[in-house]
Amino acid sequence: MYVGSDAAENHIDECTDFLTKIWDAPMKKVYCKCGCIVDLDGSYLDRRLMLGKSIECIHCRNSRISKEIDDLDAHFSLEEAEAEY
Repeated sequence: MYVGSDAAENHIDECTDFLTKIWDAPMKKVYCKCGCIVDLDGSYLDRRLMLGKSIECIHCRNSRISKEIDDLDAHFSLEEAEAEY
């Protein structure tokens, strides 16, 4: 337990230093929307956040890509079917 203002300030400084070290670490741990913890490179994470993109675990990413491929297949198969008539 920290007693006195000097001790409390030292504790705050220690916590701030610890958090700064975590934030400056090359790998970051963040939560995916499904609740999984994702370990990402810091520059990759910063770039995704700057672009306004969501952070996804591998399972959510694969599901999203699969859905996008299915949507594109359905869209273009309709256009080909209409072109044949």
